[in-house]
Amino acid sequence: MSKGMIGCIWQVAWGNPYKDPPEGMAQVLAESFQPVGSEYWSKHPPEIDAAYPGFGKGYCVCWSAICEPPKAMPKEKLSSIRRKRLERRMRAKYPLFADQLIAEEIAKKPDYYDGITDPEIELKRNEFIQIGKDKVENWRVK
Repeated sequence: MSKGMIGCIWQVAWGNPYKDPPEGMAQVLAESFQPVGSEYWSKHPPEIDAAYPGFGKGYCVCWSAICEPPKAMPKEKLSSIRRKRLERRMRAKYPLFADQLIAEEIAKKPDYYDGITDPEIELKRNEFIQIGKDKVENWRVK
């Protein structure tokens, strides 16, 4: 099991990407959140078995792991990692001109190599993390 694992989600979901479900049928027929170590962590819960219409009907039983969102790194550590990766990349590709190319790259993107992430990327990351937290809370309540 992975570090930070919260649980898993069992679903009976439409499995054919080329067609829509039959008229009046939903994309997802049933969902069930199971915390780590529960009885139904590694086998279908009864509500999933009850909702599954059977083989050949277009639906499949799906399992997804739910993990804690990753923690943000401090700017100093992120800056150090980005600069080391840049140096390793440049020294491997262009050993004779590595120092000059590293300096040029850092001059082009000083904020990036100082550990500052683009605000749009940060915003999207935070939105995604919040959506995941909301889903986990909704499943836990059920």
